[in-house]
Amino acid sequence: MKKIKLTLFVALCVSLLPAVGVSAEKKSANEIERGLAEIINEELNYNGYSSLSTSDFNKSDADFDQLITEKKVDSKIKDRIKKLKNAEYVSLTFDEDGILTEAQSNKSGNVVERFKHENPNKNKVSNKNEVRISSLLTDTSPKPVGASSGAFHRIKTPESTSLSASFTGAVADGIVLPTVDINNSYLTGESSNLYIGIDSATNGYAEVGLVTAKSLSLAAGWYPGFHAKGTHTLNSGHNSNSGGGYYYDVNRPMTPGTDIGFFKVYYKYDEATLRVRYLLGATTVYDVSFTGVNSTGKSVKRLTTIAMNSSATDTTKFSNSWTSYASWKNFRFLTNNGSSTTYWETVTGIKSETWSHGGSIDYTKSGTTESYKIY
Repeated sequence: MKKIKLTLFVALCVSLLPAVGVSAEKKSANEIERGLAEIINEELNYNGYSSLSTSDFNKSDADFDQLITEKKVDSKIKDRIKKLKNAEYVSLTFDEDGILTEAQSNKSGNVVERFKHENPNKNKVSNKNEVRISSLLTDTSPKPVGASSGAFHRIKTPESTSLSASFTGAVADGIVLPTVDINNSYLTGESSNLYIGIDSATNGYAEVGLVTAKSLSLAAGWYPGFHAKGTHTLNSGHNSNSGGGYYYDVNRPMTPGTDIGFFKVYYKYDEATLRVRYLLGATTVYDVSFTGVNSTGKSVKRLTTIAMNSSATDTTKFSNSWTSYASWKNFRFLTNNGSSTTYWETVTGIKSETWSHGGSIDYTKSGTTESYKIY
């Protein structure tokens, strides 16, 4: 059976089940450590510093700190690199249907039971308005794809056409999680989401970010979430039967109002297989590889949304409004195979689409911080 190896996204949460599956090939401890070291070196290279050697990663924390100091790494980047060295690195394996078969952590070994799975028959926002400094966003006309499945603002880059003309991810200095009644959202089949997606012209392959979740055995909160296999056709909306459902990491709960200090999602245009890295607060690293999917011709999108299980019409208002703002701090798309960044407003061919689903979406930009309130 063909395997899809990744590190995960979730959306709505109604029926939550333990993530179980058939056994899969297990990565060695050396492979796990090499994966984390590679991501740390990519972060150093992105910020203009040379890579570290294998022996460097085996140094004690004190010696490693001295090494980074000798490299004259900026204090902010130095702190991030030190956190990443001690971060939890999680590698997950999914089969071709998007079902989780194995999860390995460099800290805890087999962690498959901590990933919850839900695959109800529900909708989720899938993949131009001019945004002012402070405004109520107006609905896109004609009606955008995903209008029936929730309220959202979506920005999406053009497809990458070459190494130098590539969009390969996104980075933000921080994300602030909005306040919403997560318990009632669970009861009404709604979910709040802040996430990054990677698409081709016709299919979505990866969606990773942050999602509200709740079940009888799980405290209401925000969690790292993953759509394990987004193979829906983009011009027809989301098809819940096209992937393995949604997963989230129950070991990483967050409360509304949490300010996540660092957020980065990216892949490499010149890699034969699409492999998505997801860095959350520099303390947790998820590594996602899709066997059989190449890395060329992809676009990157950002969504800020309240997703709805079902509604009478696409203008029926959602039940649970945000009572505080969600913020993306200094959000930029990664370009030129991750070697540079750009603000989305400056991207030629960017698509900005909004659907309020009977409510309102307030957008404010102060400096480089974008804030949203969906109510």
